[in-house]
Amino acid sequence: MNEKYKKILEDTFKEVMEALAFMFVESTEKDKLPTGEEKYLHAIMAFSGTLTGNLEIIAGTSLCKLLAANMLGVESQDEESQKKASDALKETLNTICGRYLTALAGEKPVFNLTTPEIAEIDNINWEKIKDNDNTLLFRIDEYPVLMLADYKETSCK
Repeated sequence: MNEKYKKILEDTFKEVMEALAFMFVESTEKDKLPTGEEKYLHAIMAFSGTLTGNLEIIAGTSLCKLLAANMLGVESQDEESQKKASDALKETLNTICGRYLTALAGEKPVFNLTTPEIAEIDNINWEKIKDNDNTLLFRIDEYPVLMLADYKETSCK
C-alpha cells in the first residue's frame, strides 16, 4: 500500500473512532505499541468494485468491550457491553471500510461489501499481522490496535 493510501486509512480510522466511539487514536511505531492482551479479536471484510481486496482490524478483547460500552452509552462493566464486544468491532470495521473506499475512489463507484467476519487470534498471529508492511499500528490509551488493508485496482467500473 502506498503512503498516500496509508495516510487516508490512518485519517479515516481516527475520524471514525472519534465520531463513533468517542475514542482518540494515536499512530505509533512497533517498539511503542502496547502489549499484554491474551486474546485479540480479528475482524475482516472483503470488497470488490474498482478496488478488490479486504480490510481488517485487530484489537484486544478489553478494548472491544470498551468500544461496545462507548457505542451503547453504558459503563464498560455493563453486561451488555461484554456481550456486544464482537459486534462493536465489526460495526467499526464496516464504517471504516465504507468511508475509506469513498475516500479512495469517490462517491460514484459502487462496491460490493461482505459482512464483517470475526475470530479470536492469539499472540503469534497478532505478531504476524503486526509485522505485515500493509499494517498500520495505533494505540487508544494503552490499548493496541492494528489496521490492515490489502487490495488491488481492477478493471470493474
